[in-house]
Amino acid sequence: MRLYQCLLVSAAALAAAACGTPLSATLMPELQAARKAQRPIFIGTLFAGKPDKRGIIGAAAHIFNTSDKTYKYVDLQLTATNRVGDPIVRHGERSPMVRLRFTGPLPPRRTSGRTTWPNVWYLEKPACLTVMKIEITRMDGSIVSLDGAALDDVLAKELRQDCRVKLTALRR
Repeated sequence: MRLYQCLLVSAAALAAAACGTPLSATLMPELQAARKAQRPIFIGTLFAGKPDKRGIIGAAAHIFNTSDKTYKYVDLQLTATNRVGDPIVRHGERSPMVRLRFTGPLPPRRTSGRTTWPNVWYLEKPACLTVMKIEITRMDGSIVSLDGAALDDVLAKELRQDCRVKLTALRR
């Protein structure tokens, strides 16, 4: 059984590498745990990019479909805070909530690769991103919503953060 598990992990790592998805040694056990626990999705990375010449900042993520269903959309709803802990509100909007939509299809047991969203923030680079909700729309039209404590089961450990804690650590 151990040899089979080892081959399965190696095959998953090779498949991820072939799809252009860097899968660190620390993320692989988390991905395997999400699959074993039959979680619908695993978000391995989520980060803000560097500002371009105009000060526009994008976002990127690696999304893994750990289920046996094909996904049409994956919506990530998140908030961002700056270095001093203030929420970043996009120009012309009132809410700090940002929705990033991955448009599939995302087949079962596959990765999205590095998914990017340009033009998310303007002039103010986020110091911390917090995922508030994930909505998955399957090809059959059914929707799976994850929020609150359910997010801890589908986010990589480094993404399960309380920005206040992270910012407090930065201030020291």
